[in-house]
Amino acid sequence: MTRDPKDSGKTSSFTDMVLSSIADGIYATDRNKNVTLWSKGAERITGHRAEDVIGKPCKDFLSHTDEDGTPLCGTPRCPLTVIETKKILPQHVITAHKSDRQRVLVAVTAAPLIEDGNIVGVVEAFRDVTKERELERIKEGLTHMLIHDFKNPLHVVGIVLERLQDKENKKGISDKLLRMAYESCGELDSMIANLLEIAKMEKELELNRESFSFSDMLSEAVEKAMVPAAARGQRISAEIQSGMPEIFADRYILSRLLGNLMGNAIKFTPDGGEITVSATNSLPLDGGGKGGGEIKIMVSDTGPGIPKQFHELVFDKYWQAKDDKTNARRGVGLGLAFCKMAVETHGGRIWVESEVGEGSKFVFTIPIGN
Repeated sequence: MTRDPKDSGKTSSFTDMVLSSIADGIYATDRNKNVTLWSKGAERITGHRAEDVIGKPCKDFLSHTDEDGTPLCGTPRCPLTVIETKKILPQHVITAHKSDRQRVLVAVTAAPLIEDGNIVGVVEAFRDVTKERELERIKEGLTHMLIHDFKNPLHVVGIVLERLQDKENKKGISDKLLRMAYESCGELDSMIANLLEIAKMEKELELNRESFSFSDMLSEAVEKAMVPAAARGQRISAEIQSGMPEIFADRYILSRLLGNLMGNAIKFTPDGGEITVSATNSLPLDGGGKGGGEIKIMVSDTGPGIPKQFHELVFDKYWQAKDDKTNARRGVGLGLAFCKMAVETHGGRIWVESEVGEGSKFVFTIPIGN
């Protein structure tokens, strides 16, 4: 760092201010690998306080290991070996131990400290990449899940098309098989649409708001859902409070939101079950649909229900429920994540009310707007 000679007396305090402001961890050691500097960032990431580590060998408290847990201290893979190699160590990921002995993944780079041509120690910079690695793991897992979940409906469609090409077996195709092919295409379309919408919303999607009748949109959505529900012998009905006001919102996004919730209800409700969609508003009778207030929508089913410990998790992206009896996965965990983002982007709230064996109620609110 080059500074005006007139300010040389301020160099130390300025350097301390800079080091205290950097979020990444920075520390230095002497040639004996005893800590000589420990930044505020290093304290925040590891929990080790400067007064507790200055003068101590870093191996006594950081205990560097690789991601598999193999110790690195004292080996050629230790970042402090730059004292011997005299070369800057490129960034790589290792594990350090925090003050509470929890492991934290850090991306590390190190360089020799040189004074008058002699190596007097090492300076190491590191940042916490635990969340980044977890996200990478989730994305990798998602890729495998998508491949698996895309293949299943495609396989069904392929079987039906193959039989349609076979003149001898064409007559043997049942309505049930054709329905399965149709539903499989719908599953693929829904997964792809959810992925695209979530990607848009994560980039702060701008809503295309317009004034429209929520009652009409809800009625249309329920009518569309009657076809797949009827195919499973399910009864789906709507209970809409009279005098529902117009709302100012993104009609397309809300229509997809309702479609996802009703699609989930149809999917997890046994054949012959019931699904009810209700809508009410919080405006006073003389509100006239102008100004504040919100509408409340509830999608109820007679499915198996959801354990309480999963009520928050069901809205997490990529989270999947498992059937305790079959251990089968339920979807890719995108539909309800989209619903949560759609509601919150509108300024509303969404939650689930459910007991195992007593069905589920997915509830959300949307501000009426102006």
